[in-house]
Amino acid sequence: MSLAVFRDRLWDLAIAFGGVSVVARVMARQAWKRFEVSLRTDIAHDTDDVPDLHEWDFRY
Repeated sequence: MSLAVFRDRLWDLAIAFGGVSVVARVMARQAWKRFEVSLRTDIAHDTDDVPDLHEWDFRY
């Protein structure tokens, strides 16, 4: 394998990884924006996910 072929393969890898990094950066930016929006939204305190307190109190 000559040095020119090796250098060409390295360039191919560099271009491929550069493309992958651009795609990953765009996806990360979109995920970050969704995260920031989720921080700005109000938290619903009454979601009925947690049973009422009297359901856990065995005295009743």
